[in-house]
Amino acid sequence: AAALAAARRRRGMPGVAGWGCGRSAPGSVSCGTPPVVAMSPLPSPGKRPGASHSAYASLEDENRWLREAVAQVERRNSELARQQEAAEARNRHLEAENRRATGRMES
Repeated sequence: AAALAAARRRRGMPGVAGWGCGRSAPGSVSCGTPPVVAMSPLPSPGKRPGASHSAYASLEDENRWLREAVAQVERRNSELARQQEAAEARNRHLEAENRRATGRMES
């Protein structure tokens, strides 16, 4: 993780945590989006004399880490969607139960 952060600093890229919410003025919170970073495509290690394989390995590690983070967030979103559906179903059941109970009290 430390090597990844150092690689980002060398490339001038913020960490994902740097894209979160912050205070833009007293009492207000604003959430930004990840900055768009213009990067030229990297040549393959064999085409660049003296290219460091470790730089490419670092990028591959970062890519793997980001894919894992995205997969984890997608799993969490799926779990939250299941919980929301269960809560909505329970809410519909309770509303129907309340209508039945109210109807019996009025009769």
